[in-house]
Amino acid sequence: MNRLFLFIFSFAVFYACSKDDNSTGRYLEKATVKGATAIYQSGGSAGRATTEEVRRYMTIDDKGTVRPIRFITESGDTVDMNIECVRDLDSRYLLMQGGFRFNKDVYFKFLFVNKETEALYALNFRDVGYMVSDKPAYSDDNGNIYTEFDGELYKFNVSDPNNITMEQYLPSEQYKYGNNNGVDIAVSKNGLLLFGDYDFSKKIKCPGSRIYKMDDFFRQELGEGNENRYLDFRIFPVEKTFYAVVSFSNSSGVGGSEYQKYLVELNLIGNNELTLAVLQEAYFGKDETINFIDRLDYNPVRKTYEGGIGDPAERKDFIWDYDPKTNTLTKTAYVRPVNSPDGSSAQSIWYRSYEKEGCYESYRLADYSKGCEVDLKAHGVDEVYDVVFNPSREGFTFTGFRYSDSKNVIGKVEENGDVTINEDTKSSSKITTLLLLN
Repeated sequence: MNRLFLFIFSFAVFYACSKDDNSTGRYLEKATVKGATAIYQSGGSAGRATTEEVRRYMTIDDKGTVRPIRFITESGDTVDMNIECVRDLDSRYLLMQGGFRFNKDVYFKFLFVNKETEALYALNFRDVGYMVSDKPAYSDDNGNIYTEFDGELYKFNVSDPNNITMEQYLPSEQYKYGNNNGVDIAVSKNGLLLFGDYDFSKKIKCPGSRIYKMDDFFRQELGEGNENRYLDFRIFPVEKTFYAVVSFSNSSGVGGSEYQKYLVELNLIGNNELTLAVLQEAYFGKDETINFIDRLDYNPVRKTYEGGIGDPAERKDFIWDYDPKTNTLTKTAYVRPVNSPDGSSAQSIWYRSYEKEGCYESYRLADYSKGCEVDLKAHGVDEVYDVVFNPSREGFTFTGFRYSDSKNVIGKVEENGDVTINEDTKSSSKITTLLLLN
């Protein structure tokens, strides 16, 4: 059985137990993160808190104002604590790792921070070693958050903010494949966990803990048990659950093969039973042109699910709209490039130029018409380190380096191509962490 770790849901509990330890009002209540749209940190240490150096994590708001993350005590004092890492969990919470000390005897390594109220929740266990900021976090409709610590996958239940719990959600052997790196994960809103480091290793864990190996599951459910039939599949979220495009062929090659293709929906029955419903099916004989969507993606501007059918000869991706309620595909007049996008903002999909470093171009999600082209070198950014997108915000944010003054900077590219450099963020140290918040 997985071990459960109980969060101290209120520092009042801690404080009541520690008054006898000569507490001097360093009981922490808040962290100054409200209104932040981004958090960043430069390499190395910066700033001081009394006698010890702290690593400064800074917030940026919509107006570009930069402030350090600091902590407010019960007595109203503002203090610094050593923050080692910050991870964005969902629209409600941040997770911080560091050295959070309240008096000489009480110390915590992890804090949950409510983005709106700035309230703190202390994680009272020491079994987890470390975390990194760029690991993804997922949430379901039952108030659970899934993310990684120290190479293990954990599940937080935050449905009751006064009683937050945590469990290791996958055995170590299941979460480490191949070279012992953590595997890719995704979680649907109905609580299905998809994990695996490549398609044929993909598995799904149900909320009740039963695990399905997906290649065996598709063969059995679709009646394609012949191991000589080549299986290929892609699994992706649609609405609350996972869909998949599954194909079987008589060989692993494309030319001259016979294909049976399916668009399927994965349904959760109770907490432990996974079933499959075939939504679309097509057969392609030898030498026939194969036209079948390979996945579905939600377009937040058009408010519909889109499936692409690529034409390599024309270097275009023809878009079909899918309606989950009527199970219908309708061809649209829209065409998008088949190049891999760098990311999507609230209004556009962005592509990086492979021919010219520092250049980006956008296509509007409303109709896939060409938006703008941006050359960051023309704006004095000679090297681009990271480009960060948030699908709820327009444009994108980047970190880079200027030769003109040997400074690392953070900048923003607007939907119309305008570039703004935030001079308050310039630093001699490389910006190693940049999080965009919802």
